[in-house]
Amino acid sequence: MEDLKFTIITPSFNQGNFIEANIRSIIKQDYKRVEYIIIDGGSSDHTIEIIKKYQDEIDFWISEKDKGQSHALNKGLQKATGDILIWINSDDALTEDALTKAANYFLNNPSVDVIHGHTVLFENSKEILRGADENFLPEQYISGMAFPQPSAFIRRSAMQKYYSA
Repeated sequence: MEDLKFTIITPSFNQGNFIEANIRSIIKQDYKRVEYIIIDGGSSDHTIEIIKKYQDEIDFWISEKDKGQSHALNKGLQKATGDILIWINSDDALTEDALTKAANYFLNNPSVDVIHGHTVLFENSKEILRGADENFLPEQYISGMAFPQPSAFIRRSAMQKYYSA
């Protein structure tokens, strides 16, 4: 089943309070063909200490001043070698079987370039929005929130077709 390789890119800046949960959600996936890239914007909090704690599980990381989240993401995309690309911020986390479910869907649907799942947002430990809910997709597509970015999986071939660095 593990024919597809995922590249997960995490842009980060001063997210020491969140990044460990992010890293753990990725390295604990049961799907193992994963390239994990962290692009940090030169954090001055304890982010780098946490990244170093897990650096053996991270394929590439760098911490240097950048021009913000989009710039960091573009740096990560330039390093990416996976078949499927994921952008997950340092304060986001994957569910434990997210990659296996995504891989199965892509393998069973080779003409599909983008998939997305549910994204649950929390405020003060309470669920406030369940993004990409099939009951509300027409309204979400029309309103411009077609799918939440943390639950989007994009074929690299589609990105290469439409993206230029």
